[in-house]
Amino acid sequence: MTPDEPDTESASAIESGSLSEDVSAGEGAAANAEESGMEAAPDALFPTAAPQEENLPVAQALTTLDLADLVAGSIPSTGTGYTYSSGTLTLTGLPAGDSYVLVDGDPAYTPSNLRTNMQIAVSANVATPIELQDICLSSLRPFSLGSGANITLTVSGTNCFQAFGNSAGMHVIAGTALTIQAGTGAASLTSKGSGPGAGIGGDNSIPNSGVITINSGTVDARGGAGGAGIGSGAGAGSSAENITINGGFITAVGSGNGAGIGGGAGVSGTGGNVANITINDGDIKAYGGVFASGIGGGRYGHVDAIVINGGIVELARDNFLGAGIGCGSGGFVEDITITGGTINAVNHYGGYGIGGINTYSDANGTYAAGYVKNITITGGIVTATGSAASGTYPPCPGIGPLSADGKLTIETPQGAAATSVTADSLVNGVPAIDGLPGSKFSIDGGSSLTLTGGGFGDNIDRQKNTGGTNGIGRCTISGTGAVAQGIDGTYSMLTTVSAAAGSTDPNKTTWKT
Repeated sequence: MTPDEPDTESASAIESGSLSEDVSAGEGAAANAEESGMEAAPDALFPTAAPQEENLPVAQALTTLDLADLVAGSIPSTGTGYTYSSGTLTLTGLPAGDSYVLVDGDPAYTPSNLRTNMQIAVSANVATPIELQDICLSSLRPFSLGSGANITLTVSGTNCFQAFGNSAGMHVIAGTALTIQAGTGAASLTSKGSGPGAGIGGDNSIPNSGVITINSGTVDARGGAGGAGIGSGAGAGSSAENITINGGFITAVGSGNGAGIGGGAGVSGTGGNVANITINDGDIKAYGGVFASGIGGGRYGHVDAIVINGGIVELARDNFLGAGIGCGSGGFVEDITITGGTINAVNHYGGYGIGGINTYSDANGTYAAGYVKNITITGGIVTATGSAASGTYPPCPGIGPLSADGKLTIETPQGAAATSVTADSLVNGVPAIDGLPGSKFSIDGGSSLTLTGGGFGDNIDRQKNTGGTNGIGRCTISGTGAVAQGIDGTYSMLTTVSAAAGSTDPNKTTWKT
C-alpha cells in the first residue's frame, strides 16, 4: 500500500460522531484486486458598522449564530434569517449584502469528536453568503441546500461534515449552486457521504447534483457506497451538473461505482452522467471507485466534456476498470481537452490512464467497454499510464480506446511552450495508444509524444501532418512489439504520403527517421 491510494475495503455507514472512513470497495470484479490504502488529506470579533451618512455605502451586516448557544437555548430559537428546532438550523435568508457567520462556542467538538444529530439547512432560493468557523457535524445531511439556493461558502478554521443514513455530507441538489472559498486559519473542509451519498453533491433522495465550484481552501470530499467524492449520488439516471475547480488543495474519493470528481454510480445501465468538469488551477488528487473514473463518469456515465486548463493533477486514478480521466464501464466521453497544467492520469487495474476501458469478463459477468470520442491536448505536461495484467485483469494502454469516429490531437500553439505527452502501457508489445477502426491521430511540430511499451494500436489512422508554422511533429517509441505495428524507434510524420526513408505503417501513413 502507498499513502496516496484509497482504502477500498467496504465500510458501513457511519452513524456516530467520529470522522471515520466511509469508502466502499465496490462490487463484482473487485474481488480479483489487491487491497490498497490511502492516507487522508490534511486535515472574532466583528467590527461594528459605522453610523450611516447620506450617500455613503451601507456596511455589510454579519449575523453570527453560535451552535452551542442554540442548543443550550441561551439565544432565541427564531430570529432574523433563521429558525432552530430539534437539531436543525434553517437559514431562511438575509437582506442583500448581509451574510451569516456560523460558529460553535463549545471547543469539545472537533474532527475527532463531531457534534451529532445537528443539521444546517439552507432554504429554497436563498443567496446569502455563509462563513463556517470550526463547524464539525455528524447527522443526516449535515449541510443541505434547498431548491434554487445559490450559496458562497467561506471556510475558516477546520470544518467537518459526516453524513449517515444514506445521505450526502453536503447535499447540493440539481438546480442549486455552491461555491467554496478559503477564509482564515486552516481554511479546510472535510465532507463524507454515507451509502449512495456523495461527499459534496447528491444522495439517495435526490441523486442529481447542482453546480459546484471550488475557488480555494483545502477540501477533502469522499462518497459513500456509490457516491462520487464531488458530484452526483448513486442512482438510475443520476447526473452531475457543472463542476469547476479554480484553485485549492482537493482530495476527492469516489466509492462503489462512483467517480472521484464527477458521476456517482449508475444503476441498471443508466446514470453516472456528468455535464462539464473544468479544472483551471489547484492541486488535485482524485480516486474513482470500481468501474468508475478518477475524474469523469461513474459506472455507465456519459460525460459531455472534461477540460483541464492548468493546475497540478497529482493523481487522477480509477480503482479498477475505469479511466484515470474519462469514463468507466459502459460509459462514454464526448471531449477531453487539456490546454495546460501538469497531469498524471493512471490506472490501477483494467483501465486506461486517459479514456475508458475495454470490455472485460470474469466469473461474475461481462462488463461493457467505455470509449472516448475526442482527446485534444494543446499544452501542459501530460502523463497517461495504463495498467499491467493482474489476475483476470488484462494490460491496458495509456490512452484510449478512441471510438470509431474519435480522434487524438496533439498540438502546440505558435510561440507556446512545447506540449509534452507520455503514454505508457507498462507492458512491452501492448499499444500505448489504441482505438476502434476508423479512429485517428495527429500531431503537429513543437509537440512531443513518447510511447512506452508499444506504439499505436493497429486500428488507428496516423494521419499525415499538415505542416504549418510549427513544422513536423515527432514521436519517440520504445518497447518491443512496436515493429509488429509498423513503427519503431524515433520518427517524424511526413507532410505528404510519399516514398521516403523509413517505414510505412499498416494504415498507410509514411514515417521517416
